[in-house]
Amino acid sequence: MSWGFRTPAYGFQLPYALILTILLPTMPHRIAIDATPLLFPGTGVWRVTRELLETMLPMAQPQDVTLFARRFQGGGDMRSIAGAPIQRLRLPRTLADKTRALGFTESRVGAQLYHATDHYLPLRDSTPTVATIHDMIFMIAPEKQFAKEHAWFAQRVPAFARRCRRIIAISEHTKRDIIERLAIPGERIDVIPWAVNRATFSPSTDDGELRARLKSAHGIAWPYFFAVSCSEGRKNTPRLLDAYARLVEKNPSHHLVVRWNAPAAIKEKYQRGRFADFIHFAGPVDDAGLADLYRGATAMAFPSLYEGFGLPILEAMSCGTPVITSRNSSLEEVAGDAARYVDPESVDSIHDALTDFENAAPRVTGLREKGLLQAGRFSWEQTARMTLDVYARCLEKGA
Repeated sequence: MSWGFRTPAYGFQLPYALILTILLPTMPHRIAIDATPLLFPGTGVWRVTRELLETMLPMAQPQDVTLFARRFQGGGDMRSIAGAPIQRLRLPRTLADKTRALGFTESRVGAQLYHATDHYLPLRDSTPTVATIHDMIFMIAPEKQFAKEHAWFAQRVPAFARRCRRIIAISEHTKRDIIERLAIPGERIDVIPWAVNRATFSPSTDDGELRARLKSAHGIAWPYFFAVSCSEGRKNTPRLLDAYARLVEKNPSHHLVVRWNAPAAIKEKYQRGRFADFIHFAGPVDDAGLADLYRGATAMAFPSLYEGFGLPILEAMSCGTPVITSRNSSLEEVAGDAARYVDPESVDSIHDALTDFENAAPRVTGLREKGLLQAGRFSWEQTARMTLDVYARCLEKGA
């Protein structure tokens, strides 16, 4: 692959970077991809951006690709990915409007086509661009704990997305939301779903060793249900906890493990009395640790109120773990006929699903096998090829 990378401008900060922009113009690359999500390990967009780049870059020949990141904060390893160096532009988000007006990004990372991997890039209006929009949460269901970020996106994404050459949506539902909320014609939107790394998220090969690892890392007792969460709102975790609390009253066989740094009020409510014996909050884990938590569970509960995709569904299914999820937004697209569906606004409905798995009811029989088949329909190789095809079509139009 012919990369043609420039020496990264590590350490330069405004106004020195602006001076260099004027004095040291750069030669354009063919495609410039925003790797900023890699600054924030552990997030969903970090995971999918990393997987996309690691899969796509070796497939990109003979295209000339450069990677860049553009934020002061963030603690990810930004030296390279898939052998490709990443140019770090230390640009605070508060100056995004000024850097857009000055064409700072284009001057430092010249390209014929840009890929905004997370909704937005501060580019001048004339620059050909592809934008990946993962969801429309910032306009449809903004969350209190992410209020500033969602307001920032809501202010900038609509105009930016409307002038992009192509939009990548990660689900048909997200595409419909984009058409409705941003008034972008459907023919300009490509649906390219996320996928799952089946080398990492795979079924257990030794249940004894798995239980020993989980016991050592988290003190987990068996059997258990598992849930992942990052909020009190959209992820609907309080209703899941309330539904499980009803099982606690009946002395259940299953515990509940939630990977969530829960707010103090939640922990205070569910970490005392009998609840403390059955409900366990797990801290941050790496991908290998997350896969173990999926593998050990009888079922993974994901009763979300809204998702652009719903990656935990694929991760759990790929580990051979049945899924409880909602029949809303994009979740049915991802789970297909391989999940036990619930009404996410009904504690009774969530409780009934947990009870089905608690009692090994017939309606959940065969979900493990169905889930493995469903997860196998999504691959990063396919996602990478489809993304490269979008680049090629955009470049042909610009030729």
